[in-house]
Amino acid sequence: MIKFFHQHRNISKDLSGSLFTHHSYGGFMAQTRLVATGITSKADADKIAQAGEAVEGVRFVNVNHEDGGIVITHSDAFNADTFKSAIQALGFGF
Repeated sequence: MIKFFHQHRNISKDLSGSLFTHHSYGGFMAQTRLVATGITSKADADKIAQAGEAVEGVRFVNVNHEDGGIVITHSDAFNADTFKSAIQALGFGF
């Protein structure tokens, strides 16, 4: 694993491109970034965050309604296809 240090966070990146963020509770959690289509408002972003956080293995979901970026902080139990399906069920695409 190659470690990169951000000014305010300790971030590591492995060679596959997955990000890992060190959290205050003492562990590393992986992060995955996706870009969704069809997000037009903060209300859309809130719907995606709520649905995404209900997916197994997901700890946090941050959504940028301006560029469609979704950052998912998750455990090893996370499955990207399951996450995408949950968001697509709301009418958004990838």
